[in-house]
Amino acid sequence: MPADYAFWRDLEAQFRDLTGPIRLQVTWYAVNPSHWSKISINGPKDVRERKQLLVAFEALAESAARAAGARPNTVEGWLNLLREGPDFHVLCGTYKENGVEIHDESGWIQDLALASANYCVVCRNRAERSTVWKDRQAQFEKYAGQYPELRAIWKGASASWILWYGDKPEGIDVDHQCAGVFKAVAGQAAAGLSGIARDAESWEQWLDAMRARRWGFQQTGHTPCTEQEWDAGVKNGKPLTVIRREQRYTTGDEWKKGLPANQERQIAAT
Repeated sequence: MPADYAFWRDLEAQFRDLTGPIRLQVTWYAVNPSHWSKISINGPKDVRERKQLLVAFEALAESAARAAGARPNTVEGWLNLLREGPDFHVLCGTYKENGVEIHDESGWIQDLALASANYCVVCRNRAERSTVWKDRQAQFEKYAGQYPELRAIWKGASASWILWYGDKPEGIDVDHQCAGVFKAVAGQAAAGLSGIARDAESWEQWLDAMRARRWGFQQTGHTPCTEQEWDAGVKNGKPLTVIRREQRYTTGDEWKKGLPANQERQIAAT
């Protein structure tokens, strides 16, 4: 079953059609052993309407579970996914059993139809992002064939990127068309990222993300840092460039912060 944007949009609408005065509820028990309770029905007592609602919900939930790749791909599998959503209310507690302290993170879903509709929005957004990333991949692959030797070099000391063509130290100038194509596609890719840490042009933000995630990034050297910078976080893996931005350094300022001339200087990876 194709789990695309349209599929999740339509399924969301069908779940919302089930919301009303009769509500389906369920409880998750995290211990002894973990399991879901039987779905309970709250609201008007009309037996026929209650049964119709439950049957309709279970059919949609099984369809959703299969489309989302839940395991198992049943109503239970869909409920397991709903525990990740905003409508699952955790009821934390601690108790002792045979002298052992047990942390209980059981919880419940007050309105299964509404919770399912809301989680369809999550799945819909994921499907949309997946389509976008497939398009971005196709664009990068297309131009990789045209510009196979295009490289990007990270200058740790100045916290900057330069584009480079060829694998020799001298390289050659990157022509405007090649640079323009890469910057355009990389900028579009950067628009799909979250948590960008550095104020830079969008194509540089994409390269920053690649460096942070080690996507094809190879470390080729080190940049010296002061003990002050080392203690400020470099020793714990915090990027030197981040520390220098926080300290509002410009190039060379890191050596003018009043440290003794004979103080040992550390080495930070770039």
